[in-house]
Amino acid sequence: MEKLALKILAIVPDDLAAYHALVKTSILKQDFTAMSLIVSSGYFAELDQELYDYISILEVRNIFDNLRFELFDQSFVRQGNKQKIKLANCKGNPLSVSLSGISRNLRYPVEFLKNINSIPRLIDLREYMNLPQKEFQDRMFAEIERILGSRTPHPTSYLPKTPEERSEKVPVGILNLNLEKAQTWKNDGMASFSLRKVGGQWQSYQTDRDNRIVMHLPAGSYSLKVAGVLRKTFFLIAGTQLDLSID
Repeated sequence: MEKLALKILAIVPDDLAAYHALVKTSILKQDFTAMSLIVSSGYFAELDQELYDYISILEVRNIFDNLRFELFDQSFVRQGNKQKIKLANCKGNPLSVSLSGISRNLRYPVEFLKNINSIPRLIDLREYMNLPQKEFQDRMFAEIERILGSRTPHPTSYLPKTPEERSEKVPVGILNLNLEKAQTWKNDGMASFSLRKVGGQWQSYQTDRDNRIVMHLPAGSYSLKVAGVLRKTFFLIAGTQLDLSID
């Protein structure tokens, strides 16, 4: 199922049914780091119901929304609750879920997600399956920079990196951002904002449903926009956490 889904996405990069198949296989493998990418990207995918005899798009959307809000949105945990989510595998047996810091806090820019859903072969998802989490993070930061910088698809002859290969290490810090008091439009507690690292492009994100977000970012100097207005510049030091609250 995984191999077929990956082949489909190389040709039709916004195929929601293929993303749904990858969600199922990542559950079986308990590969929640890859699932975070799949669920995030699936938000911008579509289901061609004339091509597939498949469950309704509403059912698939509900599955993805439940994973986004009940698994990867961390507002529930920050309120002092314990995450007791259980996912059923193909045999119907429950799987308890415990997310690592990278699975929780590696967030994807909207521009990146839209690009990989619109341009075939822009990303090769085979490179992100069954990886050690730090290797996943190193590869992903490099890929986000490459895609937003050039939007160049891989050639058809491209050979993906193997799980055993290791990428150049990316120094990473943690941004803990609170937009609870910020003057901006909020959708169900989710506030939009943009970040730009020096030398890079503006990248758009959304907070979790409590107007807060904790995210891993490459170390460096950043600018922060809220509601299109520059609100803060800051320097993120590798191995540290920076707490920011915007009024």
